[in-house]
Amino acid sequence: MKWIFNINGWVEILAGLALILQPDILALQDSPATIIALKLYGILALAFGMLSLLVGRFGEHEKLIHLGVLTIIGFHLFLAFQIYGASRGGYWNGDAPFIMHLVLAVFFGALFLKHRK
Repeated sequence: MKWIFNINGWVEILAGLALILQPDILALQDSPATIIALKLYGILALAFGMLSLLVGRFGEHEKLIHLGVLTIIGFHLFLAFQIYGASRGGYWNGDAPFIMHLVLAVFFGALFLKHRK
């Protein structure tokens, strides 16, 4: 299940860097508050990605891996729902982030179920 941490790590690092460097990719409004919030989320995504890579590389405790994977699945699932609502409300630019997070949640969930003991 460490592959889930590695895949999640690289996805979050790339997404975090994209949001830090180009937050207007997702923003429908160019208000300072929106740009700051997206950049802050980018920093969080970058840190979450680095933490995922570290746990994937050095994590040996089976319960930590198990609970960490469930946390990653929940993160992507709840984020997908939030983005879906924001997109339907006209606050978010496009459905690609919704689809990406939903696909990651389902993919990681399938890997989790396949490899659990």
